[in-house]
Amino acid sequence: MDCLDDQYCFETYCLEDVCTAGDSYCDGLGVVECNADGSGEAVTKTCTDEQYCEDGQCQDQSCPPGQVYCDGDLLLTCDAIGKEVVETVDCAAKDEHCVNGGCQPGVCDANTSSCDGNTVMQCDATGTELQEVKTCGEGQYCGEDGDAAACADQECVPNEKTCQGTKVMECDDVGAGEKELENCADGGEVCTDGECVELSCGALSFDGLDDQVEIAHSTSLNLSSSVTIAVWFQSGGVANYENIIRKGNAHSSYFMWLKPPMKLEYGIYTGSVPHVANGTSSLEADQWYHFVMTYDGETVRGYLNGVPHGTADSPSGSFNDNELPVRIGYGYPALWNNDFFSGKIDEVAIWSTALGEQAIADSLLLGIDPGQEPNLVGLWTFDEEEGSIASDTSGNGNDGTLSGTTWFEADSYVP
Repeated sequence: MDCLDDQYCFETYCLEDVCTAGDSYCDGLGVVECNADGSGEAVTKTCTDEQYCEDGQCQDQSCPPGQVYCDGDLLLTCDAIGKEVVETVDCAAKDEHCVNGGCQPGVCDANTSSCDGNTVMQCDATGTELQEVKTCGEGQYCGEDGDAAACADQECVPNEKTCQGTKVMECDDVGAGEKELENCADGGEVCTDGECVELSCGALSFDGLDDQVEIAHSTSLNLSSSVTIAVWFQSGGVANYENIIRKGNAHSSYFMWLKPPMKLEYGIYTGSVPHVANGTSSLEADQWYHFVMTYDGETVRGYLNGVPHGTADSPSGSFNDNELPVRIGYGYPALWNNDFFSGKIDEVAIWSTALGEQAIADSLLLGIDPGQEPNLVGLWTFDEEEGSIASDTSGNGNDGTLSGTTWFEADSYVP
């Protein structure tokens, strides 16, 4: 007996098909197939957790089933079986970032670094979280350059006020740099220790008979390879050799004097050999001059009021050292019968290096700020106006002892 197409044969009976022979469908993750004669069906395959079942076949998922998730700054919603994304939201269009299945406002620029006080912070790739990278050490600050931050050595002491010539400068909160607060010169004042103070115009008067300032020997003044000496002076006229400053005896370390007819001589000694430079012109009596001599290991140079004023031959080497004092206004008792200076002297300075022309010009026009002069070994401003001690304001403790000199209030030439 033949059964109809929609029937199957069971023993001696024709029964209605339970299913369409050869068809398959999905039951959850199970693939259900009908047998060849339509008499029954069975689960023939179960899809994996990374698959979904559709039209009786297992397919690989294209997204996490039923989840809302991020792809960059796109917020995506997957359908229940993982077949496809059914909703897309662009968080960036709202100036936000996609984080943990939601649009969130950014707290920083993605993949950049910045400073939080003295700490370097790194922004993550989503722009929603800052992480600590490094805390800058002592003497450092956290500085930013565009989108990058890093630790750098401090340029100044945070919040400290200093002088730069006549200007009061203040360091910022972190030590990254200084800014100008005010120019003391605008009010007719000078800058001292980071403050504008009234101009002090003290100086010393020397009688040419027995007046001098003696500064005891010290290692900081016992130079041998390079030197700069600066001085303001006014001569009352020269009848003999008159010392302005000298260290040592006949074979001095360094020296500066006037000789008739009012001409400067200055230089150094190497052994018993003097290397003397002569001024290029005679000076006027009772007139203030600013003079600087330098030696850089090769050449002695002089600058009068900032202009080159003679050179010496090139000794090329170390000049004499000794343990004798530095004398201002007097030189060496046995050298000449009388080499005392007659006139006025102010603001004597000694550096352990040879200054260049620009630094010399600055010292002439702006004065000398000990806090900005690392190679300054002595500075005597003679502004005390009383007493027998000329203080060394360089901080090196090379105070001088006055003998016979007279304090007086100088004219407005004082820098």
